[in-house]
Amino acid sequence: MNGDRELLLRFSNDVETTAPSGCKQVVCPPSVLVIAACDAFAGHSIEVGGQDCSQHLSGAFTGDLSPNMLVEAGARWVILGHSERRSGYLETSEEVAEKAAAAIKAGLTPIICIGESAADREGGKHLEVIIDQLEASTPETLRTGEATIAYEPVWAIGSGVSASEDQVREAHNVIAEWLEQHRVPLPVLYGGSVKPASAASLSAIGNVDGFLIGGASLDPESFKSIGAIVAETLDNPSRSVQ
Repeated sequence: MNGDRELLLRFSNDVETTAPSGCKQVVCPPSVLVIAACDAFAGHSIEVGGQDCSQHLSGAFTGDLSPNMLVEAGARWVILGHSERRSGYLETSEEVAEKAAAAIKAGLTPIICIGESAADREGGKHLEVIIDQLEASTPETLRTGEATIAYEPVWAIGSGVSASEDQVREAHNVIAEWLEQHRVPLPVLYGGSVKPASAASLSAIGNVDGFLIGGASLDPESFKSIGAIVAETLDNPSRSVQ
């Protein structure tokens, strides 16, 4: 729940109109700023998404936001199942899957978020929780290119501390393997206090295909810096899944 028209204007002035080589950049503002964001980035390669949507395309659901409405506003993406939605609004993985199916039907690409709590990790259940959420949050009919997965360990979000390289590697390898075996291969982003200082080491990990950035995305310079780092790192053949 951050940002305003002034911030969008600063972004459009300060960020290059062309995305870093091999990268796609998406900005997901609060819903009332989606149209303004589409206007601000009309001359950019940056695409726009929403932060949530309903599983219903229309109807008597006062206060909800239809995926069709996001598309009409100019959005092409939508974040679903963010940990704050799961914890603060008690969204279930099954609801996330329904939202994802509706978003895809409307023409949006959902960014489906999954991740364990500190208690899950301390109890040694983190991989089980990750896979359970992944399975229940993704539509069974999912096809390649229709969605993106974002792994965001809940304990790292907003904490200022990213997960360790080993923790990220373990989670992303498990997610990529499960997708290959049970659904379809999809890009997997890492989210959790990503900053320019940590972007290079994290994006050097195999099966990390990009980032879902929180606080650092509110600063155009940090946004640009992370994009440049990702573009350089993803092309490096030394990236390892081990």
